[in-house]
Amino acid sequence: MNATFILTALLQGLAFAGLGYGIYLSLRIFNIPDITTDGSYTLGGVVTAITLTSGMHPLLSMFLSMVAGMMAGVCSGLIHTKMKVNALLSGILVMTALYSVNLILLGLPNLPLMDTASFLTIIPFGSGLAKSIISLCLFVVVLFSF
Repeated sequence: MNATFILTALLQGLAFAGLGYGIYLSLRIFNIPDITTDGSYTLGGVVTAITLTSGMHPLLSMFLSMVAGMMAGVCSGLIHTKMKVNALLSGILVMTALYSVNLILLGLPNLPLMDTASFLTIIPFGSGLAKSIISLCLFVVVLFSF
């Protein structure tokens, strides 16, 4: 096993840690069985893909993805509180609706991102493995700051 494989596995695992955080917060801390996190995570990926392919800056793309995920949570919360629908059912409704919304927004089932700018391309120093280590450190700091 080489270092690039291990670093890639760590980066991907930490990327999915946000999904685990969202489910943990709703189930254990707030004691509300809400699975909107599944749909909002993919919505963030779709918004990121659309904004990056249209040439937007990666940091602005990340911000817009967070706003889209927040709006999905707001929709789920409004369905639960204003329409008096069970929290689990409102999460299922929003998650299912978001899968359809994602396909409509993309217009394709798959969008290649090979030649687009990313978070790693805006880091001004390092190359290859050094950029991966720097991004891993930044990601861990951001993840544990919440």
